[in-house]
Amino acid sequence: MTSIEKLLVQGIRSFDPREASVIDFYSPLTLIVGQNGAGKTTIIECLKYTCTGEMPPNCSSGQAFIHDTKIAGESEVKAQIKLRFKNPIGKPIVASRSLSLIQKSNKKQEYKQIDASLQSYTSDGQKVSKSFRCSDMDKEIPDLMGVAKPILKHVIFCHQEDSNWPLSESAKLKLKFDEIFSAVKYTKALKSLKDKRKELTTLIKELKLRLETISANIEHCNRIRKELIKAEEIYSNGNKSLEDIKIAIIEKQKTLSTIKIAESKLQELKNEVTVLNARKLEMERVKNQLFNSLTEVYQNETDEELVFMQSEFNRECETMATAEKELLENSEVLLSQKEVINNLIKENSSQKGRLQSLISQQDSILSDRDKQMKELVTRYKMSDFIQIQLPYQKEIVIKFINEITQKFDTLTSGISNYSKTNKQKLNAIQMKINQKRVDSNQFTSSSNEKMSTITLNSKKIQSLDQEIQQHTNSIGEIDTLEKQIQFSQSELSILKSDANLQEIQQSLDNLTTEKLEIEKEIQSLQSSLKLLNLQASSRTRLNIKRKEIQQNQQNINSQLNSQIINSINLILPNEFNNDNNNDDDDDQFRFNIIQRIEPIVPLINKKRLIFTNQLNELKQQFQILQNKKNQIDAQLTSSIEPQLKKKQIELESYEKLINDSKLKQSNLFENVNSNNNNNNNNNNGITVLLFENKINEMKLSLEKLEKSFIVLESEDILYKEYIEKANQDKECSLCKNEMNGNELTSFVHTLETHCNDIPNQLKQLKIEISNSKIQLEKFNKLLPIIVKREELIEKSIPELKESQKNLLEQQLKSNEMVLEKQNQIESLESQSVLYQQVTLVFQYIDQTKQSIQSIESEIQKEEKEIMKQSSDLRTIEEVDKDLEIQQEQLKTIEKEISNFTNKQKNDQIGIFEKERQLISIKNQLTTIKSASGIIDHLRDTKKELQSNNQQLQLEIENLQQSIDQSNNDAKQLENEFQQLEIEFEKKIDAYSKEKNTFSVRLDSINSLQSKILDPSELCKQLNEIQEKNQELESNLSTLSQDYLIGQQHISTIQQNLSSKDITKRAISDNISFRQHKNNVEQIIRQISRKNELIKEMMQSQLEIDSNKLEQEINSLKSKFDQITGQTAVLQSQINSNRQELSKPTYKNIDDVNKDLLIKLQTTETVGKDLDKYYKALDKSLMKYHTLKMDEINRSIKEIWQTTYKGSDIDTIEIRSEESGTANKTINYRVVMIKGDVELDMRGRCSAGQKVLACLVIRLALAENFCSNCGILALDEPTSHLDRANIESFANSLLNIIESRKSQKGFQLIIITHDEEFVQYLSRGNYCDYYWRVTKNANQHSHLERKEIAEL
Repeated sequence: MTSIEKLLVQGIRSFDPREASVIDFYSPLTLIVGQNGAGKTTIIECLKYTCTGEMPPNCSSGQAFIHDTKIAGESEVKAQIKLRFKNPIGKPIVASRSLSLIQKSNKKQEYKQIDASLQSYTSDGQKVSKSFRCSDMDKEIPDLMGVAKPILKHVIFCHQEDSNWPLSESAKLKLKFDEIFSAVKYTKALKSLKDKRKELTTLIKELKLRLETISANIEHCNRIRKELIKAEEIYSNGNKSLEDIKIAIIEKQKTLSTIKIAESKLQELKNEVTVLNARKLEMERVKNQLFNSLTEVYQNETDEELVFMQSEFNRECETMATAEKELLENSEVLLSQKEVINNLIKENSSQKGRLQSLISQQDSILSDRDKQMKELVTRYKMSDFIQIQLPYQKEIVIKFINEITQKFDTLTSGISNYSKTNKQKLNAIQMKINQKRVDSNQFTSSSNEKMSTITLNSKKIQSLDQEIQQHTNSIGEIDTLEKQIQFSQSELSILKSDANLQEIQQSLDNLTTEKLEIEKEIQSLQSSLKLLNLQASSRTRLNIKRKEIQQNQQNINSQLNSQIINSINLILPNEFNNDNNNDDDDDQFRFNIIQRIEPIVPLINKKRLIFTNQLNELKQQFQILQNKKNQIDAQLTSSIEPQLKKKQIELESYEKLINDSKLKQSNLFENVNSNNNNNNNNNNGITVLLFENKINEMKLSLEKLEKSFIVLESEDILYKEYIEKANQDKECSLCKNEMNGNELTSFVHTLETHCNDIPNQLKQLKIEISNSKIQLEKFNKLLPIIVKREELIEKSIPELKESQKNLLEQQLKSNEMVLEKQNQIESLESQSVLYQQVTLVFQYIDQTKQSIQSIESEIQKEEKEIMKQSSDLRTIEEVDKDLEIQQEQLKTIEKEISNFTNKQKNDQIGIFEKERQLISIKNQLTTIKSASGIIDHLRDTKKELQSNNQQLQLEIENLQQSIDQSNNDAKQLENEFQQLEIEFEKKIDAYSKEKNTFSVRLDSINSLQSKILDPSELCKQLNEIQEKNQELESNLSTLSQDYLIGQQHISTIQQNLSSKDITKRAISDNISFRQHKNNVEQIIRQISRKNELIKEMMQSQLEIDSNKLEQEINSLKSKFDQITGQTAVLQSQINSNRQELSKPTYKNIDDVNKDLLIKLQTTETVGKDLDKYYKALDKSLMKYHTLKMDEINRSIKEIWQTTYKGSDIDTIEIRSEESGTANKTINYRVVMIKGDVELDMRGRCSAGQKVLACLVIRLALAENFCSNCGILALDEPTSHLDRANIESFANSLLNIIESRKSQKGFQLIIITHDEEFVQYLSRGNYCDYYWRVTKNANQHSHLERKEIAEL
C-alpha cells in the first residue's frame, strides 16, 4: 500500500526560499498543529501539487503559490518541492518539482516550471533519475501511487476551501463525481457510438437511394444487352446465310461453266457439221449449178490457170472478210458492255436491300421513341404535346427533348431548394422548442427548490413542536435519572466482581503459546515445500529475503524509540534494568527486548491480543455472512421473483393468445386424450408434438392440392392439343387410330366436355389451396407460442419456484447466522486498552522477529539448495503429509480458543452493556438540565418558518402557471416539427424517385433519337437506285438489238461473198467444182465423224437447263446482296449498343450493384452490433455505478452513526439519479434521512452538519477507492463543529485508525489549530510526536517536531 515518508518545501508561500523545511509523516497518524496563517495548509497544497500538478484555488497562474519576490527582496525566487513515498509494492520513489518566479521590469511577475523528475532505486540499490515534462509527470505519479488523479485531488489531498464540495451546487458536484468515477470517457464512448450509429443510418439511406438508381440502370442495361444478343444472333445467322449463298453460287457457277464449255464444244461441232453440210450441199449445189450452169467447162485449162483466175476473186473476198471481222469485233464489244451493265444492276440490288432493311427498322425505333414520349407527356401533362398525333415529327421531338430537359433541371433545383427551405424551418422550430424547454426547466427547478424549502420548513416545524414537547416533558425526569445512575453503578460493580476473567485469560495464553508453536512448525513445513517446488527461483528470492531482514531490523529499531523504552521501563521496571539514557544503553536495551520477546509477550497482555484477533475474525465472518445475506436478498428481489412473475405473465399471455386463436374449433383436439380435456386449463391438452404432427398433415394435404392443380392445368393444355390434332389429322394423338365423322365428333365432344369442366375444378382447388395456406400460416405462427408455453409449464416456472424455495431457506439460515454473529461481536467489543501501546510494539517486534527468523531459515535453506547441500531429504508428499497433521492440530487448538473466547466475551458483554446504559443515562441527565432556555427560541423559529412557507407558496403558484404555458407551447412546436419532418421526408423520397425515373426515360429517348434517320432521304435513295436499274436494263436491251443487227450484217456479207460475179464465180466454181469434187467425199467423211462425236457428247452430257441455272444464280446473288445490306445495318446497330454498354454508367454495373448490396447489408449489421454494444456498455456502467454507490453509502452510514451525536439526522446518503434526456447523465445530491423522510442536505443543514457530512463522505470515498493507497489528509476538519461532535469525530477517527492500523502503509494526516481536538486524538496513543507550524522573526513558516505529551 502506498505511503508517504518525507516532504521538503522551499520557497512555497510563506516558507523560506533560502532554507528547506522538511516534515516526516508517520503511520498511522501524523498531526500538524499551528495558528491561523502559520502555513499549515501550504503542506496540503504542496502534497497535492506534487502528486497531481494541480495548483491551489485562486492560484491558477502559479504566481501566488511561490514566495513573493518583493518580500524576498530579490528579482527571482526559486522554489522546490520534494516528496518521498513508497509505491504499493514498497519501492521508494522521490518526486521533485522545481519552480521559479521572476520580477519583470514592467512590474509584472513571470511564473516558470523549471524541472520535474522522479528518482527510484533498482534491485541492486542504484539510484535512477528520470526527467519529465510536467504534464507527463502529472500522469506518472498517480499511476505509481496506485490511485486515480481525481481521488488525489478531491479526496486524499482536498484543499480546505474545496473541502465542502460534497454539498456544493449540483453541476459542481456532478463534475467531481464524474471525475471520480471516470464517467466522462465512458460518456464520450457512448456518445461516439451513438454518433456513429447516426452516420451509419445516413449512409444506409444513401446506399438504398444509389441502389434504386443502379437498379434502373441495370434494367436499361439488360434491355440493351438483350437487343445486342438478338442483333448478334441475327448478324451471325446472316453471315452464315451469306457463306451458304456464296458456296451455292460458286457451285452453280462451276456447274454452269461446265455446261457452257460442253455446250460451246457441242455447238462448235454442230456448227462444224452444219457448215460441213452446208458446204457439202453448197459444193454439191454449186458443183451441180456450176456444172449445169457452166457456160463452158474449162477442161483444157490447168488448175494453175484457174487458181490465178481465182486469186483475183480472192482479193475481193478478203475485202469482204475484213468487213466481216470488223463486225465480229463490234459484237464482242457489245457483249462486254452488256456484262458491265449486269454488274451495275447487281450492285444496285444490294444497296436497295440495305435501304429496305433500314426503312423497316425505322418504324420500330420510331414506335418505341413515340411510346416513351407519350408516357412522359401523359405523366407530366404536357399540354403542348397531348393533342399531337403519332408519329412525332423531328421538330416536335427536338422541342419535346428541350422542354423535358428543362423540366428535369427545374425538378433538380426544386428538390434542392425545397430541402434547404424545410431544413431551415425545422431548425428554427427546434430552436424555439429548446428555448421553451430551457424556460420550463428553469421554472421547474425554481419551483422544486421552493417546494423543497417549504417541505423542509414544514418538517422543521414538526421537529420544533416535538422538541418543545420533549423539553417540556423532560424537566420532571431529573430525580428519576439520578436514582437510575446509582442503581446502575451498583449493578456494574457486582458484575465485575462475579466475572472470572483472569483464569480464562491464563488458559487462553497457554493455548495461544501452543498455537504459535504449531504455526511456526507449519511455516517451516510450508517453507520446505516452497523450497522443493520453486528451487529454480532461489537466488532471486534469497536477495529479496536479505533485504526484507534489513528492512525488518530497521523497522524494529524505529519502533523501539525513546518513548517506547520509557514506557517499557515503567511497565516492567525490573525486567531489563535500563537506568541510563545514553545511546549505547538504549541499543543494549533494544537487544535485550528482541532476545527475550517471546516469553515477555504473553506476560504483558495476551488477553487483548486474543480478543482483538477474535473480534477481527468475527467481524470478517459477520461481513461475509452479511454479504451472503444481501446477495440472497438481492437475488430474490431482483432476479428470481421478477423472473417468476415475468414467466407467469408470459404464460398467461400465451394462454390468452391460444384461446383467442379459436384452436378448439379445429379438429386438432380430436386426438387429445379425454384426461387432458378434464384439466382446468382449457389448452393444457395441446402439446408441441401433436401440434407439429397437425402442421405436417396440413403441409401434405397442401402439397396434394397443389399437385392436383398443376395436373389439371397440364390436362387443359394437353386436351386442347389433342382436340386440335384430332380435327386436323382425323385420328387419336395417342393410339394413332383413324376415326370417322361420328367417332371423331364423340371423341372431340368428350375432350371438350372435360376441358370445359377444368376451369371450375381449378377455381375450386385454388380456393382450397388458399384456405389451406391461411390455416397453415396461422398454425405456423402459433407453433412458437405452443413451444414456449410448454417450456414455461414444464421447465422454466418449476425451476424458478424451486430456486425461490431454496433461496428462502438460505435466507432464513443466513438471518439466523447473522444475528448470532452480531451478538458475538457485540459481546467482544468491550476490551481492555491497558498496555495498548507497549503491547502493540511488542506484538510488532514479535511478529517481525518471527518473520526475520523465518526469513533467515528460508535463506539458509535457499543457500543449501543453491549449493546442493540440503539436509532435508524428505519428498514433497512427506512434507505435505506432515503439514496436514500440523494443520489438524492447529484447528483443534483454535476450536478450544474459540470456546474460551466466547465465554470471556459473554462476561464482557454484560459489563459493557451496563457501562453503556450508565453513560446514556448521564448524557440524558445533562441534556435535560441544559434545556430550560431553548423553548422560547424554538417557538420564535417556528413562527418565522411558517411565514416563509406562505410566501414561498405564492411564488410556486406563479411559477407553475409559467411552466404550464411553456410546456403547452413546446408541445405545439414539437407536433408542428414532427409533422413538417414527416412531410419533408415523404416529399424528398418521392422527388428523388421521380428524378431517377425522369433521368432514365430522358436518356432512353435521346438514345433512340440518335438512331432515327430521315425516311424521305432513304426513300429518295431507293427511288434513285430503282431508276438507275431501269436505265441500265434499257441500255442492256439496246445493246442486245445492236448485237443482233451486227449478226445480220455478217450473214449478209457471207451471202454476198457467194453471189459474186458469175464469171468470176464460174472460174471459182470450176475450181471449186474440181476441188469439191475431190473434197466432197472427204467432207462427207468429216461430217460422219463429227456426227458420231456429237452423238457421243449428247449421250454423256446431262440435260440441264442453263437458263434456269442462270436465273437461280441471279436470284442467289440478289439474295446475297440483300442479306449483305441487312448485316451492314445490324453491324452498325451492334456497334452502337456496344458503345452504349461501354459507357462508365454501365461498366461493371453488376459488380457495383453487388458491392453496394454487400456494403448495405454489412452496414446494417454493423449498426445492429453498435446498438447491442451501446446497450451492453450502458447497462454495465450503470450496474457498476449502482454497486459502488451502495458500498459508499454503507460506509457513510457506518461512519455517520458512530460520529454524529444529534438526534435530528439518522444518516446521510448520496443519491445518484439518471437524467431523462437523450444523452444519459447522472446527477448527484446529498440527502439527510430521519426515519422514512429524506431531504436535500444542501441549504438545509447547519454549518457544523455540513462540515461533518463532507468529512464523512470523503472518509467513505477514501475507504472505497483507495485500495492501494492508505493516505488521507484532513485540513481543519473541526471547523464549525461543537465540542460534542468534535469529541465524537475524534473517537470515530480513532476507531478508523484502530480498524485499519493493521494495513501496511495506512496514514492519516490531520492539520488543525484546535489543540483540544489533538488531545482527544492523543488518547489513542497512535503517535508520539506532532508537528507545530509557526512564523519566525522573518515571518517565514517554521516546522518543529514536538512530543505529544508536552501538548
